[in-house]
Amino acid sequence: MECRLILQTKLANDLNIILTETPENNTLLNSEICGIVYSDMEYEANILFDEEIQDVSIYVNDTLRECFYDNGKIYFKAIEFLGKRIFLNYFGYVTFTIIIKTTESTYEFYSNYLDVAVRDNISSNLIRKMTAYIAENSQKYLFKNDDRVKDFADVQKSKNKNIETEISILENILFEYESSFKYFKTDTKYNINSNYIVDDFEKLQEIKNETIQYIVSNPQHLITVNHNTGIVYNKLNLQPKKTLINKNKVSYNIYENQVVLGFLKYIYNSILNKIKDIESKQNKPNTYYIRSEYVSSANEIYKEINKSLDKYKAKLGEIKIKVQKFYFMYKQILKCEEIYINNIPKPSAIFTKIQHYRKIYKVIIDWFQSGNYNLQNEKIILTFSEASQIYEYYVLLKINNYLIKNNYYLKEANKFVYNLRSDSKYINTKFENTFIFEKEKIIITVYYQPVIYWNQVVNDIGLFRNNNISLDGGKAKYYTPDYVIKISEKDVSQFIILDAKWSTIDSVINYSFKDIIYKYAFSISTINSNDIIKKIWVANGKEIQNQDNYIYNFYNSSFRERNNEIIPSAKILTLNPNLDELIQRKVLNQLFSEIKKY
Repeated sequence: MECRLILQTKLANDLNIILTETPENNTLLNSEICGIVYSDMEYEANILFDEEIQDVSIYVNDTLRECFYDNGKIYFKAIEFLGKRIFLNYFGYVTFTIIIKTTESTYEFYSNYLDVAVRDNISSNLIRKMTAYIAENSQKYLFKNDDRVKDFADVQKSKNKNIETEISILENILFEYESSFKYFKTDTKYNINSNYIVDDFEKLQEIKNETIQYIVSNPQHLITVNHNTGIVYNKLNLQPKKTLINKNKVSYNIYENQVVLGFLKYIYNSILNKIKDIESKQNKPNTYYIRSEYVSSANEIYKEINKSLDKYKAKLGEIKIKVQKFYFMYKQILKCEEIYINNIPKPSAIFTKIQHYRKIYKVIIDWFQSGNYNLQNEKIILTFSEASQIYEYYVLLKINNYLIKNNYYLKEANKFVYNLRSDSKYINTKFENTFIFEKEKIIITVYYQPVIYWNQVVNDIGLFRNNNISLDGGKAKYYTPDYVIKISEKDVSQFIILDAKWSTIDSVINYSFKDIIYKYAFSISTINSNDIIKKIWVANGKEIQNQDNYIYNFYNSSFRERNNEIIPSAKILTLNPNLDELIQRKVLNQLFSEIKKY
């Protein structure tokens, strides 16, 4: 069944999109791009379908866009600040999900990816820098494995899989194989195998049961001799002319040697496959036409991924050459077949007691427990589709890194799933959302997008919504600030509630700050009466021209000294990658004035 969506804007050519009944779900491989859309242009659409349409619902990246349908034409409703610019604030790729209702049935169709073109200006440059920051730092806090991250300064101590840890483990494998080679050369373990052959009796050096059995069973080889030795039979001295002789044979084809050699072959093949995988995942710049004042936001995202992948591929290539060299070196001295390895081999006495074998066995374990990275960290960048979401993760990672620089260590990084009704607007985060830092007797917990309930407290947050009255006069039972920072010492906690806005400081002041103050100052309380909400702040990402003040105090009375003493304090801080590092540190120092600074 064929369905087409035709996007129309006054400033660009119509875009004809073929819709399918199969959703596009492969974001990392180079999926087919079906066209360019412009973030700041207003759109309408036509839809072509075989049956008569009663109604249409349109989702852009799973977000419902209000529209009305009339005789094949789709009109998007103007939204405050957006108008009909349905792609405004998107960055990277977008897709459509379209639900069509007819008199007979309901159909669901999907588009391939569309590249969002954005203005080539300061704002898009900021997003590029934030994307690079997330790509560089996300592996420290996200993608938790079974083993918790303890030390990011030393990747060899970390069980968190990323490019750095894998390269570190591979280099350690090379080091152990290189340093152990001289020991394998002089002390390769082997088995002695008994090899019985029929040969001249004069060559017999040791009589074994097998020898006697052979002589008894083969009397035709007995001959008479003149001396009084041998076998006496009927007054004759007999001696075998031929007998069974044992010739011991040294065999290096033992299990441990097979593992030592087989692991090198496994690593070599793994690296080959990784390089092919990287090449398949690297994005080639889109070549379709984009208006001169715009840039492809998808290309901007992939630039950061490609930088990382280029370095990764080059390093793997260097390691592959060395692995191949060691394979032939070890094959020459071990003189064994290699065993196929795809998991940790069984331990043995040789692997546990002989030092050079033990070292090789250890790096094999390290690889299967912590190596074999699958580009998971790089995928996070492709999950972002809105500038506001990119800014939220940028602020989250800036907060976490600030605590690390203040000598707090990350004790836990977990993903907590908040339970809400299926029709709720809240969507649980894809990655970790609870980060517990510790230093001496102070514990700082950073919650990303927590749910503050009206009737329960979960995830040890310690806050509750104290009423169900919303600003618009409706009823609601939870709030979801972007961040809650809980600073605990001696059973007493101080809270910082923080939202992130991809806006200028003026926009936050004029349009959203008063709502945030009402929601969080008047509607959220601490469960423990000794705890206190110290701050309700907003981080904003966009600068205004000639901005020289990066913290704004909501309390602006003539009593300036008292304005800074009111609790909870209510301020806006500007934070983005274009700010000087010293300014960034100063605003974060003020946000975390309750703790010691670095």
